[in-house]
Amino acid sequence: NPEILGTDIAIIGRQVTTRSGPLDLLGIDRNGNTVIIELKRDKLPREALAQSIDYAADIAEWDIDKINEISLKYTEKSLEDFLSEEFDEKTYISRKLR
Repeated sequence: NPEILGTDIAIIGRQVTTRSGPLDLLGIDRNGNTVIIELKRDKLPREALAQSIDYAADIAEWDIDKINEISLKYTEKSLEDFLSEEFDEKTYISRKLR
């Protein structure tokens, strides 16, 4: 349930392909930061943290076109249009990861 994350994160992708494997959820927060969301039940905390670090390293290399492509696939809207609807304001994408 994505609502559990709060209102400042818009989910733009699910099961997003990365070099390190599929990422559960990819979001953008109100400040334009990319948010990695991993849902883990069976992994040890150390393994889950290592996997998240691998995902962050992969995503840090992506350009805005790649992120827009993911948004189009999942939301059927451009990243700019989707974020404008979600946050009722213009959101500038930063290079920070959460």
